[in-house]
Parts: sequence; structure tokens; C-alpha cells
Amino acid sequence: MILRRWALISALVLSMPALAAPPSAPDNAAQAMAVIKRSKTTKATYAVYTWNIIRLKGADPVEEWAAEFNSGNLHRVETPRDRVVADCARMDAAHRSLVDGTVKTGATIANTACGIAHDDSIRQVSWLGKFPSPWGEVDRVRLVGAGLIRSYDVTKAGVIVASTFASEDKPDKAVLEMRTVALEKRLPAGRIFNRASLAKSVVPLKFTRPPQP
Repeated sequence: MILRRWALISALVLSMPALAAPPSAPDNAAQAMAVIKRSKTTKATYAVYTWNIIRLKGADPVEEWAAEFNSGNLHRVETPRDRVVADCARMDAAHRSLVDGTVKTGATIANTACGIAHDDSIRQVSWLGKFPSPWGEVDRVRLVGAGLIRSYDVTKAGVIVASTFASEDKPDKAVLEMRTVALEKRLPAGRIFNRASLAKSVVPLKFTRPPQP
């Protein structure tokens, strides 16, 4: 789920005012929730490597890598500043900050690491339809709340392969764009889902460099 998104959410929300949003049609919202659930309950084995463009207020744009790994109920997220491992069935997770070395645990971390983050701050969910992608057909969903408009592209297997964040007051200006550069069924070697594994990165060096045009 990558800075999924997840490491950036709290930083972005701090500067985003919340605005009113119209409710979704019931059927449309139900479709969206089904896609969100798929992303949070997938049992697929995959490694997804992404490239992100981050535009925070008052700062120059930043480009950086992120990665997520999944096997059954177990999930792992990495960014240049964070490492997370989670059991998505038990909703238990541990987050290690590479900035200050702290480790935090709990269900809140699991909610943001496991699939699309969804909580009581979300006022509207919408299913935007099915779209082609390099990774097969995807469902696109949009979530509005906590000052953000978030959209996600989710494969049939429940893998998030693209996402865009914008502020509610400036919906046409993305503050985060995440695109997949590689989606693999093979995981890095070793025990990558236990808390001891947070001590080091498992992301291949080639995926920490800017993708070639």
C-alpha cells in the first residue's frame, strides 16, 4: 500500500482542509467497497515496485521509489524512509521509521499498509469503472475524506498498481502520483515478513533508481 500512500497520508492531511462532498449512489458505493475489500484481503503472492512523484506545499517535487510485497495474509511495505510488515488477517503491523529509528505497532498501521486505507474519515467512495493497464484490466475507485481525493487502480488479484492523491480544494492538482514499474510473482529471498526483517531493505537496487523512459 506505498508510501503506499500510507506513509504520506498523515503528512498530506495536515495541510488539506476538508470540504463537503455529495454522497455516492448506493450501488456505486457498494462496487467501490468491494474493490477496497479485494485490495485488503488479497492472498496473492506478488512484489510490486513503484515510482512516486510527491508535490507538497512549499517544497520542490520529489521523486522516489516504493515497494510492496504480499504472500497470503502477510504484507510488507518499503519506502526510502519506512519499512512495514503486517498480518492483514489479524490487522497487526509494525512500522519502522528510518528517519528516527522508532518502531510503532498496531491495527491503525495495518489498516494503512494492507490495501486501500479506509476509515471513518472517508465521506465518499465511488467506483469509476474498469480500465486497461499494462498489468491487465483494473477497477478504479475514488475516496474522498480527510482533505484528500484519492484514486486507485486495482487488479483482479487485488494489487494496487496506480494511485493519485489530490487536495479537495485543488482536485486537478495531484500531490502524489504513484505508478508501477514492475509487478512480479517472485518475492525476495528470506523471511521478509517478520519484524526482525525490518532491520534491512529487501528491495533490489535496480528498483530504487528512476525508471528508464
